[in-house]
Parts: sequence; C-alpha cells; structure tokens
Amino acid sequence: MENAKEKMWSIVKLCRTLKVSETGFYKWKRNRTKMKRWQLLLVEIHKILSQDPENDNYGIQRMRLALEQRGIKVSRSTIIRAMRKGNLLHKSRRSPDGLTKADRKAQRPENLLKGDFSADAPNKKWLTDITQVPCKDGKLYIAPMMDCFAGEIIAVAMDDNMKKELCIKALKEAYELRKPADGLIHHSDAYSIHE
Repeated sequence: MENAKEKMWSIVKLCRTLKVSETGFYKWKRNRTKMKRWQLLLVEIHKILSQDPENDNYGIQRMRLALEQRGIKVSRSTIIRAMRKGNLLHKSRRSPDGLTKADRKAQRPENLLKGDFSADAPNKKWLTDITQVPCKDGKLYIAPMMDCFAGEIIAVAMDDNMKKELCIKALKEAYELRKPADGLIHHSDAYSIHE
C-alpha cells in the first residue's frame, strides 16, 4: 500500500506539500523501525522496576544510581526524558520541609541553641528528630535522642506511626537512663525546650 501511494505521488511533491526535506524523509524512512536511545533506556528502566515491588517508588536519582550499577551512565535529563515518555515520573510524596509538618497557626518556640550543637558536659543539650525508614511490610518511624556532649545516642523509640507517643517514649527513656539535672535543653528541628 505504501508503494502504491509513493507511485501515485512523487516523493518530491509529497515533501514539498508537507514542507519537509527529501533528505529528512529518507532518513526517517531508514530509521523508523530502529529503537531510539530513550526507548532503549526505558527498557532498562523497566527491568530495574520489575526486579522488586519496592522499586516502583524509584525517582530520578535512585534510577540513575541503579543504571550506573548496571554500567549505564546517562545524564539526569536523559533519565527524566525517558521516564516522562514512559509515564514513570511521579510527584515526590515527601514533604519539602521534612517528615513532619508544622502547625502554621501555632506559635513556634524560640530556638535556644541557634545552631550551637556543642556541649561542655553531658545532659546539657539533647537533640531529637523523627526518621522514616521504608520497609517491605510498611514504614518504620524512629525517634533517637542524642546528647550533644559526645554525640552519643542515649535513647531510641520505634513504631509504625509517628504519633506524639513516639517522641514521648524516647524522651522518657532518656530521662530514666540519664536522670538529668535542671537546665537541660531538649531540641528538635521544630523547637527547643529549656527544662
């Protein structure tokens, strides 16, 4: 059928009508069955995604690392292009400000440490935060308590949710273990409390 159309219309006339060059037409005709570079990359990306169900959440950076482990070195923009064409880009589920979201209406307590995380004795400054660890059967939330004096983790609480009880548990455990005197500063990314 294609040959019949070509016979009916001359290539020159078709190219002129479609406003394309003859050279471009013949190049397209020669290469139209060959896989493009992004298509070949997309095949490799699908192989990585099919290796494990947890790989479905791979973003651009993780995918780039996984490809490099297979000996495939490509630019970030090439990966973005291939993943976009394969409809594999998804919005990050992470909050841009971290795991927890601050209540905008609540008054934020003063930052007593102001970036000074050193301490001249134990139990003067404790730091805490919540970390999310993805696991095969869900998410694990960890709340460690660190003493600034030696950078030592003095208590850890873990749970499958990040309710306030997680932080309270870590703080209680640290208090029971260390029994700090008055004047301790307990600091997280959201607040400092002078106790």
